[in-house]
Amino acid sequence: MAKQQKKIQDYNLWYNLLRYYVDSTLKLSYRNIRYVGRERIPADGAIIYAPNHTNALMDALVVLAMDRRPKVFVARADIFKIPILAKIFTFLKIMPIMRIRDGMDEVRRNHETIDKAVDVLRDRIPFCIFPEGQHQAKYSSLPLSKGIFRIAFQAQELMPDVPLYIVPIGMRYGSFFRFRSTVRVQVGEPINIREFIAENSQYTPQEQMNIVRDILTERMQQSIFHIPN
Repeated sequence: MAKQQKKIQDYNLWYNLLRYYVDSTLKLSYRNIRYVGRERIPADGAIIYAPNHTNALMDALVVLAMDRRPKVFVARADIFKIPILAKIFTFLKIMPIMRIRDGMDEVRRNHETIDKAVDVLRDRIPFCIFPEGQHQAKYSSLPLSKGIFRIAFQAQELMPDVPLYIVPIGMRYGSFFRFRSTVRVQVGEPINIREFIAENSQYTPQEQMNIVRDILTERMQQSIFHIPN
């Protein structure tokens, strides 16, 4: 009998033990981390977190520390080209995702990542993707990439009886560079994808994705107190 392949979202004792160290280190790095609106996080379905991206790795750690649940993240694919780093990132529950700047041939390979993301969501493990696709040390948002919406709509299609939510998250740092600064994390109003599709069936899937992109952009900007460039 063939051994079942381990999934990135599967329980890992060593990962769980590392979480305690990471969370403790994060609390030492910032004198105050304030989470606002965590009661908005749905308890009845699959979740995709959509945070703004302003402080590189720290953004992921702040989202991870929001609660004790494991979360699967994505990161740019080029950092996975070194085998040992690829193993480390996989252990940390991070998957590669191609970007437009990597070339269209590379972007077409994202179907594997999307399939794995859908599998994560089917197992009811929260999935986190930074929809801006890059980070900037500014209190403003960038245009959102299409990947998060493709994942959400494909997952919802495969889970018609389970509501899927995109949850906007806005992170605002007291300082991007000063040690022992502060972080305010605002959980925005979730977007119920199943409900949205049912209420907007007159639109094509692509049109629906574009509308959801506009909604998510607005809710992310509200969460970060957006300052236009």
